[in-house]
Amino acid sequence: MKNLIDTIARIINPPLVRWPLLIAFLLALPWIILLIPIYGANNFTYSQLNTWLILSVVALGLNLLTGLTGMISLGHSAIYAIGAFGAGYFVSKAQFPFIGAVIMAAILGGLVGLILGLPALRLSGPYLAVATFAFAIAVPQLLSSSKEVGELFADPNDITTKIGVFRVPKQVFPGFELKNDLGRYYLFLLITAIMVVLAIGVWRSRTGRAFRSIRDSETAAQAMGINIARYKLLAFVISGMYAGVAGAMLTAQLGQLEATDLQFSGVESVLFLTAIILGGLGSIPGSIIGAALLTVLPNAINELNARIKDIFGSKIENFESVFYGLIIILCIYFLPNGLAGAFKNLVARWRGERSSEKLADSALAAEQADLESSLPISQEMVEDASK
Repeated sequence: MKNLIDTIARIINPPLVRWPLLIAFLLALPWIILLIPIYGANNFTYSQLNTWLILSVVALGLNLLTGLTGMISLGHSAIYAIGAFGAGYFVSKAQFPFIGAVIMAAILGGLVGLILGLPALRLSGPYLAVATFAFAIAVPQLLSSSKEVGELFADPNDITTKIGVFRVPKQVFPGFELKNDLGRYYLFLLITAIMVVLAIGVWRSRTGRAFRSIRDSETAAQAMGINIARYKLLAFVISGMYAGVAGAMLTAQLGQLEATDLQFSGVESVLFLTAIILGGLGSIPGSIIGAALLTVLPNAINELNARIKDIFGSKIENFESVFYGLIIILCIYFLPNGLAGAFKNLVARWRGERSSEKLADSALAAEQADLESSLPISQEMVEDASK
């Protein structure tokens, strides 16, 4: 097994091999996934792929904030909603092209992220989480009850606008109009690829190093001359831009906006946090993995709750929230680096590499052995000197 993994790693490790293989895999994924027995060539399958890409963009932005900077936000569902409504307005009313609406949604998300980040200058830890969660609860209520929002989207030819449901043209990638969800997959894949490249740039940049130093120790970061307030706000702005873009993608997928939709509720923020904890904090691949699991878990949870009803005669109330809470607790305890970190460690073990803990222990043992071997020599030197 070790030799096989080493051979595969040597083959795919060069960038000129790895990246084309990844691109080819993602382009062929709508057909590869059909090989799984429970999936078929239907719009639901492609819709699941689109949901995965949308959640991946949100998770990337939130991981940049929580994984890199160490600040917990439970208000990203509000930015998600504002990005969706903003993009919906620019597409349906201002007649912007979709890419233009995505850019405007990113700007709106960044501005809201800036506002949401102001409490981070004085709050941290659970206090910041509670403050941002209050924002996530308030925004959908404001959007659903605001007369100004209703007037912006009002359409005399569409009766649904009177009950707060606003139609928005769905978007597809050119050339795939006959298979709408498949067309949206390639459109979203392009947007997600751009956001991943930007995330890699931030992760490896001076800004990313400043974020990590703030996460590790604000005192040490300040001593090194890092402007804590500036970088905290910048982290919220960048993360908000990602959530805004994801909201625009959701608008293109659903074709309608409704502020009371569960996808804009405060619970969605908890799911976003679950995705990055499950996938791996501070990891770009972990964000993608966590989003994928978050896409397939709801169906599995509903099925599990239905089985519980068959066995015990009744379902468990709020079972989904309980399940996600349990996942967070178990991941923090057993998988602190998420599934991405666990997979990395597993591959390292298969390849015969020792973990950092073992290396540290061996280094400490070597130092102790050197110290013990030097003691007799020092004693002999003292005795010779005394003679």
